[in-house]
Amino acid sequence: MKCTLLTFIAAAIAYVNAAAITKPVASTNWALGTKQTVEWQDSSDYKNEGPADLLLYYVVGDPKLNTKPPIQTYKIPDLKSHKVEVDLGLVDKSKQPPSSNNYFFVIGDAASGSYSSKFTITGGTGPAEAAGASTGTGVGGTGTGVGGTGAGTGTGIGGTGAGVGGTGTGTGAGIPGSNPIGGTTTKIPTKPIATTKTSDATTYSLSLLAVIVAFVAVFI
Repeated sequence: MKCTLLTFIAAAIAYVNAAAITKPVASTNWALGTKQTVEWQDSSDYKNEGPADLLLYYVVGDPKLNTKPPIQTYKIPDLKSHKVEVDLGLVDKSKQPPSSNNYFFVIGDAASGSYSSKFTITGGTGPAEAAGASTGTGVGGTGTGVGGTGAGTGTGIGGTGAGVGGTGTGTGAGIPGSNPIGGTTTKIPTKPIATTKTSDATTYSLSLLAVIVAFVAVFI
């Protein structure tokens, strides 16, 4: 009995796995509030039959790594029908982004079911999907720019080379510097050299002595 039950469960899982979803595809674009049709086909080895669950997921990232519950569950009365109508009006719009290409269906369960391609659903009224979110690995905002670098580089110096007028303090006059700024020069008048005034008697004595010396020189 136990072996029969296990065989039945294994066969049921195999049937579900054999149901390849053919609609929606990656280019599909549906809107919340509408009714659409999900379709699938059998593999060459199995013929699907019996009831099954059809799960709608919204997952950013790898679907196989998903741990979130489905946003909506639909019932498939019999897999032999190969299609079922789904009412997207049952999905809570307030919890879905305005547009996203991160929706997919699973027939069966997330562990062993058959996955559809990710496709687009629009019409949500919830927060927008985070920028850059996708099923692939991407790098957003590479290369952060620097604004305002080097503002005001090279401050000029005004009044370069302004001279300061020299002030004369010696016996001569000071020479003003080049390009004087308010420079003043002070001229100090020169003073005559003091001389010692001799008396007239001293001058006469020297002259007489010179005459005597010359006379002696002639008669020697």
